[in-house]
Amino acid sequence: MNPLNTLLQKAATQNQAAFQQLYTEVSPKLFALCLRLVNYDNEAAEEILQEAFIKIWNKADKFDVQKGNAMAWMSTIVRNQTFDRLRSYKSRPELVEETEYETIEYTANDLQPEQKLLYRQQIAKLKDMLDELPANQRECITHSIVYGRSHSQIADEMNVPLGTVKAWLRRNIKVILDVMSDTDAYGLH
Repeated sequence: MNPLNTLLQKAATQNQAAFQQLYTEVSPKLFALCLRLVNYDNEAAEEILQEAFIKIWNKADKFDVQKGNAMAWMSTIVRNQTFDRLRSYKSRPELVEETEYETIEYTANDLQPEQKLLYRQQIAKLKDMLDELPANQRECITHSIVYGRSHSQIADEMNVPLGTVKAWLRRNIKVILDVMSDTDAYGLH
């Protein structure tokens, strides 16, 4: 049996040691996933990951080893938590404090408020674009971009022809790049 599955099942019984070990083993991977989803906003990724682990702890008893593996289940929770956070950015007005940014440390290390706002807007655009896709194409993109799976792995997992996977990815990656092209114009990557 997969050791992560075993740890998650033990965590479902409120076994704190198992949960701590699970956290130690998977948090770097889940943080990397979260970081990519929030366009490398370190602070947002840390907050989202913390919230996701609270959900993982509280819902560990819902994990069913017959339906999948622990890493995929936890990745889905992180992804959903991220999308929930992105939706909340979209639904509430952006509050900008009137603060003077006089120190060289701020200009050298942090994004300007306008750049942060642009990040949020681009992520909201991306989220909207993904929401408009059929579920199978959205899943295909997730397997490719988020999980880094090859075209043939995706075709096998989704039980669709390899050519279909390639067509979905080619078509939708182009749309994603078009949606995100404004970000590059501002020098953000």
